[in-house]
Formats: sequence, structure tokens, C-alpha cells
Amino acid sequence: MAVADHEEMTAALEAGDEARLSEVLGRHLANAWERMPSAI
Repeated sequence: MAVADHEEMTAALEAGDEARLSEVLGRHLANAWERMPSAI
């Protein structure tokens, strides 16, 4: 999932789509915080 998020972030950046980038970053960071306790 993280790789797909990064690919989608790159596509949004290349397209200059700020709304899409914001949505993907928000989702990506929320998911990262959920995974963090099990990684520590």
C-alpha cells in the first residue's frame, strides 16, 4: 500500500493536483500512524 501511495503522490505532484496530493498524503500518514506501534 505504501508504494502505491507514493506512486499516487508522485502522479499528483506531476499533475499539479494539490487536492489529490493532500488526500493521498492524509491517508498515507494516517495509515503510517496506525502501523507505528507494531513497528516499535
